Amino acid sequence: MKQQKLLNQNEIARKLGISRGTLSKWLKKNAVSPKQLKGQQKLYEETVIDQYKKDKAGEKEEKKSDLSPTSLLLNQIEQQKKEIEYLRSQLDKKDAEIADKAEQIKENTKTIADFGSKFAKLADQSQHLNFLDKPSIEEDKKTVSPAVFETVEKETGTSAEESKDLDSKERDCKHWWQKIFR
Repeated sequence: MKQQKLLNQNEIARKLGISRGTLSKWLKKNAVSPKQLKGQQKLYEETVIDQYKKDKAGEKEEKKSDLSPTSLLLNQIEQQKKEIEYLRSQLDKKDAEIADKAEQIKENTKTIADFGSKFAKLADQSQHLNFLDKPSIEEDKKTVSPAVFETVEKETGTSAEESKDLDSKERDCKHWWQKIFR
């Protein structure tokens, strides 16, 4: 049985033609432990040299196969497919957000329209109450056009003469809100 010679890291690095740091990194990466310690010096078997050469030859084969134009193109295609899937998912998310925003806009538009109609109704009521607060219609007929009176007659269903009778009855009330709650 032949006894193998034990070598330190400097001797192994010199035989392989690499730096001691490179060898140390490789030993650590591959979890190669020293066979024996001589003081603080770590000693390895000569088989470490063969292991290193086989490992590096295998890495070169992988690099060569990875660098072929076909494999590079296939890798690029796979990366682009992944990117397309990601972008489609982002697009779907944005479409859902846009649909939600459109629904919110519809709801807001409906709310605004409701407030607008309520405001118009209140404005008409206010105008009608202000008209009823006037002391005499006959005096107003001199300054206001007849079209206004026709509009009020259509809305209230009362004629100018009836409004005059109402005015004389309601003179006791000073404010419009008193007319509502009596």
